[in-house]
Amino acid sequence: MQSHNEVILAALAGLWHDIGKISQRAGERGGRTADDEMERDYGSYHALLSADAVTALAPPAWRDPLVLAVKEHHQPQTKLAAFVSVADFLSAGERADDETGRAPLLQSIFSTLYGYNQPHYYALASLQPERLVPLPAESTPRGTELEADYHALWTEFSGEVRALPNSDLTAYLEAFQDTLQRYTWCIPSAYYHAISDISLYDHSRMTGALAACFTADGRTRDWALALRQVLSVRQEAADEPLACLVGGDLSGIQAYLYNTASNGATRSLCGRSFYLQLLTEAVALSLLDALEMPITNLLYAGGGHFYLIAPANNAAREVIKERYQRLMHSLLQAHEGRLSLAIAQLPLSAGRFLGEAFGSAWNELNGLLAREKKRRLAGLGDDLPLHVGAALGQGGHPDQVCQICGREGAWAPDEDGAQKCSFCDSLEELGRDLGRATALLLCSVPASEQPVRTWRDGLRRLGLDIRVLRPDTPAVLADSTSFARLWEYLPEKTPALIPGAAPLVRSHRFLPVLVPQKFKSNGSSATATFEDLAQASSTAIKQWGVLRMDVDNLGSLFHQGLQQATLSRVASLSSQFRLFFEGAVPLLAMQFNTEMRQCRTEGNSDLVYLIYAGGDDLFAVGTWDILPGLADAIHSAFGRFAAGNPQVTVSAGIAIYPQKYPLYLAAKEAGTALDDQAKAYQRPDGRRKDALSFLGMTIGWEDYLDISERVVRWTDWVRSGVAPRAVIQLLRQAVESASRPDSDGKVRLGPTSWRLVYMLARRREEAQRLIRSKPELEEALCEYMAELDTIERIFVQGQLAEQQRLLLLARWTEYLTRGGAV
Repeated sequence: MQSHNEVILAALAGLWHDIGKISQRAGERGGRTADDEMERDYGSYHALLSADAVTALAPPAWRDPLVLAVKEHHQPQTKLAAFVSVADFLSAGERADDETGRAPLLQSIFSTLYGYNQPHYYALASLQPERLVPLPAESTPRGTELEADYHALWTEFSGEVRALPNSDLTAYLEAFQDTLQRYTWCIPSAYYHAISDISLYDHSRMTGALAACFTADGRTRDWALALRQVLSVRQEAADEPLACLVGGDLSGIQAYLYNTASNGATRSLCGRSFYLQLLTEAVALSLLDALEMPITNLLYAGGGHFYLIAPANNAAREVIKERYQRLMHSLLQAHEGRLSLAIAQLPLSAGRFLGEAFGSAWNELNGLLAREKKRRLAGLGDDLPLHVGAALGQGGHPDQVCQICGREGAWAPDEDGAQKCSFCDSLEELGRDLGRATALLLCSVPASEQPVRTWRDGLRRLGLDIRVLRPDTPAVLADSTSFARLWEYLPEKTPALIPGAAPLVRSHRFLPVLVPQKFKSNGSSATATFEDLAQASSTAIKQWGVLRMDVDNLGSLFHQGLQQATLSRVASLSSQFRLFFEGAVPLLAMQFNTEMRQCRTEGNSDLVYLIYAGGDDLFAVGTWDILPGLADAIHSAFGRFAAGNPQVTVSAGIAIYPQKYPLYLAAKEAGTALDDQAKAYQRPDGRRKDALSFLGMTIGWEDYLDISERVVRWTDWVRSGVAPRAVIQLLRQAVESASRPDSDGKVRLGPTSWRLVYMLARRREEAQRLIRSKPELEEALCEYMAELDTIERIFVQGQLAEQQRLLLLARWTEYLTRGGAV
């Protein structure tokens, strides 16, 4: 094993190695012209510009080895340059020829999935949630305008890099990677001889991850040069592992999050969800710390899952097993078996990075993880017998049970008189703090063995002391901090930092939660409860609802959708999903919240509670009647985000409940609406999923706009007296009891259907008479009669698919007009 600083320096060289591509596209000219001598010394012009950039921007303490590494990475002479060269090739995994245009813009990876051929490109701008939607090719800048955009981006990037603190190598690497992401997420790694769907950020961080692995494994310069020669002719190397793909899965999170009593759940739910996200990050960081590997090697962390690139040596594999055992022990003690961890490892030879091979490796690792999850306590290893039959938790008086999570122990009543444990109490506090959070301070500390009474205690057991910072909360490092990270959600409002001895790195993050507020007359606010959400309904039905959404066929997208599932492409696809769900969804939900609250004349409460958004899914609670609109807004945004690729879709399930309904049942039933109804939806042409389940009915998203607009019209007609509510009631009954096709394929109407047809005729006559007495309603009445004609035709002709859509129309309108019938 090499020294830690050598490993970090190798990762940093990988991050820097292609930086000259930005300045080259910005029109920068290096100290030498592009001639045969330059080609011999550098291998490419961007390598020359990368060396110039390192010379101008990198800290003096690490400048010289970095300059050599980036200068030589196409013509390696030094060991570090050879490592970067091999890592560069494996990260790209053979670039594919591009038959389209040659503009130096990043093509959305979604516009290439499953052979989709509608190129969309990202604008050249720093990372912001509103900039995640790619533009069609005809809307993108060209020529001098494009060069000017590159120049502006390069100028901003250079200024930030010069200002980075550089007293500690690890802190500098993390700060540089964060800056690199914010400015190169939209820049293609390659575009002239390759499909430009891999960002410079994702390619560079994966190059850094592999270079760090080679260094940690104690590889030699000659080894790297020999492997590079083999790879240069596209031959598969020997079966010798070059790195190890590590996957982790935090299981039990669904039950842990949702199995809470509704009484008090709303106050702790956001904190509980956020704690699970922090727990996933903490486990991943703990493994990186045990391996002494940099942040570049964290491929992905979110939604209870994480993936790492680790060294291939046997010592590293044993370190992972030992840390896995320690993490399992900590989780068992902290959460009494409610949460568990599965970790799997897969060694990767050179051949598994090339072409389609990495996609199969990714799929194989997930299979290993699925099997490990079934062996719930296997991670305890030799310690497993010590826990069999052992008591969990502290125990206590049988009447002293937390009414939120069901734990036994020491309890205190809340303001409503409900007993709760100190852990749930701390999660309520976390939820309140998140409503005003501007940053999160993460301090690496020695793992604690103290009893777990709060959420912070649970994370201290994993070696992290975490504090939520508000504008009025100074950032003070915990005692015994060895390394600190400041995740800034609102950099302009981050409180002052109290200097400490430990290295500290600042980075930018999105806050993937939204805590609803109930506003008081004196200008203050408090967290809105489920009861507040229910009461905010604009209808007589005062209920709240649950919305669950996730990406359809996620595994297939990685395994079959990617034309070439290289390491960088897998990293890029993972990053894109995380950016959408953690960045775009909270922003959209916040805007939707504001718009809906302002639409309500007496609105004093937010209507949406975004409990979780990350990975590939989201969970929200809200006022029942606005959730379909929110789901549609997210679906539409996702479609734009996915470049309109018809095979990259998202489905949703919505279920609504009375105010005191148990949350765990609501979550389960909304999950059933999503998984068993929306994702089971099939169209006549065979296309599946991409659907919404609401009020027990499922429709394809392509039908949502028409049905929702008709619901609005029918609701207006009922409330204005144009249409009697009895028509809607009979329509629902007629569809519910409609005859199915007989053996001869014909549909014969049942008694309820005939009553409906009869009533439709009577209502048309009434509408005709009403026009004469109320001419101001003539336009609405004419539209109403046309709708009655359409409904009659659907029933008489036996159009079953249309009848099912009418059922959702009828149910939805009934709910909206209940208590307001004419």
